[in-house]
Amino acid sequence: MATLLEKDRVVRPVDVLVEMQLLKREHLEDWRFGRAPYLEPVINCNLSRLSALLRVLRFHAHELNLKPLFTVYNRWGKGPKHRLRFSKTGDPNLENAYATHLVSPDIKAFAGGRTDAPESAAQGRDEPWPLSPRAFDRSTLKACNPPRNSREWAMAEPVCRSWTLEEFFAWQEDQADRCELVDGRPLKMRAGGRNVHDDIVVNLVGELREQLRGSGCRPFTGDGSVETRPGQIRRPDVGVDCGSRDPNGMQAALPTIVVEVLSPSTRDFDSFRKLEEYKGVASVEYILLVEPNAAFVSVWSRDGNGQWGEQRVQGLAGAVEMPKLKIALRMEGIYEYEGVAFPVLPRRVPSEEDNGAVG
Repeated sequence: MATLLEKDRVVRPVDVLVEMQLLKREHLEDWRFGRAPYLEPVINCNLSRLSALLRVLRFHAHELNLKPLFTVYNRWGKGPKHRLRFSKTGDPNLENAYATHLVSPDIKAFAGGRTDAPESAAQGRDEPWPLSPRAFDRSTLKACNPPRNSREWAMAEPVCRSWTLEEFFAWQEDQADRCELVDGRPLKMRAGGRNVHDDIVVNLVGELREQLRGSGCRPFTGDGSVETRPGQIRRPDVGVDCGSRDPNGMQAALPTIVVEVLSPSTRDFDSFRKLEEYKGVASVEYILLVEPNAAFVSVWSRDGNGQWGEQRVQGLAGAVEMPKLKIALRMEGIYEYEGVAFPVLPRRVPSEEDNGAVG
């Protein structure tokens, strides 16, 4: 990387791969002349390791104050100068990650700060597309970044400054997908939850609304948000806000209860990292982790000394008691037995010993 930067003040991901002997120069040229449909298959590196390498590259670029510069890659040689693809899927986030060069801040191309697509791209030349930091944020993250544990996140995460809450909420209003603000960058939330997840959320909102009526507290859904630490925004499945509510606001003023309905893809994350973040919110008194596949709720509460303790409520006959708010949520009401169906557990096949015992 240092050699490339010293040579022409620009670090290109493809050049780094060549320098590391993960990509042969002749294979790169085959792709550039259109003799290979896309680049990924000729890179001598599995996609997981490639993602890690690109993360390290962006980390060092950030340390060196290099700036992101999107570049259009067009086919070399005679014939149509069509735009080349890096990945088999052609995913825009992946394509942008491969095509984003990291340049020294003294490069003159940045002086113009253009944000429009280059007209000369159609003429077949590789064309740098300088972006202001704000324009880079919007173009790369216009549909939110994919989840952090995915290959797309690792390859699309831009080198950019951390967003402020004001910038994030202004940007979020124009997006179709809900996002959280994590480590200064938007993070797309997983969509497409199962019906049982939605049923439990609806039941919780209904129970909370009824019991909190007239108390000055009110439930909110995943459209609301909680600032778990300065500049960090999370969206619990359900929450309770006991503060002065701004009708035009986008986060809870005084979150007192947060609820996460667990799912297979986020179970460990919600149970550990998010749990610890919620514990750090001074106003939060109760954290509920709700199991969708059985009548089971883990209830975390803060005592008078600020220490957290866990109580587990199991079975439809129990209740989640939250005395500081003078409410108790019936487990039957959370699961609404006729509305939420638990999965049928497989029956154990009798063994020979069982058969022998019966005989």
